[in-house]
Amino acid sequence: HDKAKWNMAMTLLLTTRGIPQVFYGTEILMGNEGSDDHGIIRSDFPGGWPSDSDKNAFTGKGLNNDERWAQQRIKALLQLRQTYPQLFRGKLKHYAPVDGVYTYFREAEKGVKRSAQSDNGYNVESIMVILNKKSIDLPLSDYEEMLESNDSITRISDGKTFKPTDTISLPAMSANVFIVR
Repeated sequence: HDKAKWNMAMTLLLTTRGIPQVFYGTEILMGNEGSDDHGIIRSDFPGGWPSDSDKNAFTGKGLNNDERWAQQRIKALLQLRQTYPQLFRGKLKHYAPVDGVYTYFREAEKGVKRSAQSDNGYNVESIMVILNKKSIDLPLSDYEEMLESNDSITRISDGKTFKPTDTISLPAMSANVFIVR
């Protein structure tokens, strides 16, 4: 029931190795808050039937702001997997957590051209994921092994672009995904 922890968990699950499995309702924060009854967790997904007139997760009708946010976050992470499948079949390079910051990169599989071209024509070298527990000013130069001096690093949540020489400020309990071009 903690949105920040949910975001960190979903980001890790949907950007790390393997085929993710997400139980229905996770994308709209369904839960059994205030109850030990697991039948509540497995209640019907809202929407798709005429009787679901108050809340419909398919159309967004009746969802609160947190539910909409969670649904959009899952969509963005899954879209990343769909747009750059070669990155999710390839290498995982991760760095040991330091001071509550865990960073890893996803690269194209061996034998596949390292630069994957997206629909918009940009070459994508890798994605970088940073999960952190406390707020931090993080120098991207810590990852110079994975980042080249001419790389462009774009955060998918807001489209903000960084250079490998920048220091980025990250709030506590955040999950950030960057596209490296």
